[in-house]
Amino acid sequence: MRLCTALSVAMLTAAGFIGCSGSTSNSNPTPAGPLPVEELPDAYANGICDNLVDCCKSAGFAYDAQTCKSTFKKLIGSTVGLVQKGTVLYDANAAGACAAAFPGFAKSCLQGEPGSADCDKVFAGTVQSGGACTDSAECIAPAGGDADCDQGKCVPAARGVAGDACSETCTEEGSTTYCSASGSGGGAKCFTNDGLYCGASTSKCEKRVAIGGQGCDSGEASSCVKGAFCDNQTCVAQKALAADCSYDEECLDTAYCDTTCVAKKPLGAACTDDFSGQECIDGACEAQKCAQDSNSTLGYFCGG
Repeated sequence: MRLCTALSVAMLTAAGFIGCSGSTSNSNPTPAGPLPVEELPDAYANGICDNLVDCCKSAGFAYDAQTCKSTFKKLIGSTVGLVQKGTVLYDANAAGACAAAFPGFAKSCLQGEPGSADCDKVFAGTVQSGGACTDSAECIAPAGGDADCDQGKCVPAARGVAGDACSETCTEEGSTTYCSASGSGGGAKCFTNDGLYCGASTSKCEKRVAIGGQGCDSGEASSCVKGAFCDNQTCVAQKALAADCSYDEECLDTAYCDTTCVAKKPLGAACTDDFSGQECIDGACEAQKCAQDSNSTLGYFCGG
């Protein structure tokens, strides 16, 4: 089971925090010995929070080490309790190797992944599909997919292929996975990385439509390939700066729509709340200035 799932926190899952993509970074961590499960919360919290202060300050966040550590230990502690309960397995060697990568990961401002594939091996659920659960960390995930504890039962969500019943369209960006509800078929998640989206009308994984192709879904922005938007069921290339527009999806990803496509603004630039932060590169407008998203993983752990 992937560590982000074991944390069982929606914010962390959305942010893809701590090695959720199952791949590794370019550098290898310093090897470490077995880490007893009772020492895990302190080891992880110290590795992150003791090395995060510079990143928090440079991003404009206040920093409180005590709050950072208590937040992290609380999140990890819930899964440690499941290990002690016996519904989640724990790999002490993988945990030690993962912990050794955390200082460097923190100093990178939580960009990418911790740097160790072992972070994906720390926890493993033991409950089969349909079995009773209290947390998603207890559930056995299918290969390449996830499993959720839904209404007290483990429900697997496989990585979909064309034609599978679905309820979400997902996109992997580095170590981060973003998902949005689309269909109502349940089951699989359709990944745009695989050239698929979850059809709002069909509730099945559908192939994304190329530029110039017809049959796209105007209610699902991902129905067209990257760099295109759906216009009257035809996928059209996104518009360049200064082109007339009616909504943000018409413009390139680096722009927003204000009657015409306008380049998104950098941190610190003046902004208004009229665009819900869409005019800012990081998607947040606070006190009429573009700011780093306060819901980001970094902001969450800075503790200020």
